[in-house]
Parts: sequence; structure tokens; C-alpha cells
Amino acid sequence: MVNRKRVILGCGYIGKALLEFWHHDKKNLIATTTSAERQRGLEPFAGEVVVVEGDDRAALRKLLSRAKQVIVCVAPKMGDSYANVYLNTAKALCDVLKEGTSVEQLVYTSSVSVYGEQGGGWVTEDDTVKPIGINGEILCETETVYLNVFTPNNIAATVLRLGGIYGPGREHESRTRKMAGKIFSGSGDQYSNWIHQEDAVRAIDWVLKRRLGGIYNLCSEDHPTRKALYDQITAPLQLPSVQWDVSQEGSHSATRRFQAKSLRGQASSFFILR
Repeated sequence: MVNRKRVILGCGYIGKALLEFWHHDKKNLIATTTSAERQRGLEPFAGEVVVVEGDDRAALRKLLSRAKQVIVCVAPKMGDSYANVYLNTAKALCDVLKEGTSVEQLVYTSSVSVYGEQGGGWVTEDDTVKPIGINGEILCETETVYLNVFTPNNIAATVLRLGGIYGPGREHESRTRKMAGKIFSGSGDQYSNWIHQEDAVRAIDWVLKRRLGGIYNLCSEDHPTRKALYDQITAPLQLPSVQWDVSQEGSHSATRRFQAKSLRGQASSFFILR
């Protein structure tokens, strides 16, 4: 009997952390990357590392013929097209899945940015998405492609909408040090929405173990404004505070706070929302 594998499509910040979290089961992990240069660096963490482009249906067909679970953690590099990285990958992957494979579950890491502007209100998975700009629309369409793979293929399709990811190498402090004393557009009153790398990884593991399908928000329960967050960091470090120019609209103008309504009921005691 063929031992079906767990495939991680895209091994960047979250994908590689998943490999490290599942190190005890290394032989059953297949990691993918689009870069031959990164292949060797991933080999210590997976039983197999495959270089594959997300829209290569022939390569995906071969890969998925041995898969039981697929976790999609793709993300664009500088200058990459959202349509190519997210949407084209989703279409190719789901086309192959609909042909018939051994895959039982698919998890896709999306973004809470699909909710767009919500006037600072609380948002749950039941709320309507309001994408801002073409990239937001692409992310929403990508989610739809993945969720539609469930019917009639009986694949548990899960979309995890993540807040901004922080953690090792992406600490709030190091980022804020670079911002200290500088002027940024906006008022700083927009709520921040974050998820720690470890919490995201543990949530993905939880979803897979319980074969949950559907949409779940992954965010910290704490939603300080951007100004409050940066002031909290600069003050004890005796750094100049981040300055704001209210005459300009910031790139982070959308404001909302999130409640992981569905996952809270399923997994509130399992991982810590920091």
C-alpha cells in the first residue's frame, strides 16, 4: 500500500515553519519551491523537496498522486503577479484535484485583507468580503476556486484568513526600530491585526487533525491601533515615537477587528492567540 504524503506547496515563512513543526514525521513530508536555489536549504526538513511552478499541471499531477493532504502557502516575491502566484496556482491545482486523486484535505492560507474596509467594526467569517483593488479581488477569487473543489470531490477544503504574520525574524521590535522618529501617512488610528507564526502553524495542524472545512479567521484577540502598538514598543526603548501625517491617507487605511468565530468554538483551548 502506498504511504500517502503531506505536501506543502510553497515553503516560505509559514511553509518552512510547518516543516520544522512536523519534523518528527519528516519522511512523510514533501516540500515544494519554485527556486532551485532554495531546494537544498529545505532538504534537511522534508523527506523530499520538489521544484515546481504553481501552474505546471503535469508536475502537480505527479506530485498529488502521492498526496493525502495539501497545504498551500504560496506567496509572491518582489515583482510577482498576484494573479500568477495565487489564482493561476489555484486553478491548476484544483483542475488536477478534480481529475481524481488520493487527496482528502486541502488547506489554503489566505489573508484577512479580503474583508477590506469595515469601519473599525468587529468582523467574523460570516461577514461579506469587501476586497480593495485588483489584488484583493484576486485573493477573493482564489479562495472561491479552492472552496469549490469540495464538490463533487469530497475534499475537505479549508481557507484560513491570516492577519499580518510576525515571529522569529519578523519581530515587532525590529520593524518599529526602523520606523522610530519617521513620519508616516495617516493618523495611526487603524486597528492592527496580527497572528504569530507559531499560532498560525498550530492552527493549521489543528485543522488538519480534525479535517475541518470552510473559512476561519486567524488573528490575535488583541487589536491595538498602529499608533498604540508602536508607542508601546518605542517608549521603553527610549526611541522617538513614530510620527503621523493626517493630511495623507495611509496605505493601511482599511480598519477592522477580527473574531475567529468558527475556530474559537473548535479550538479555543488549543493554541494561544497572543
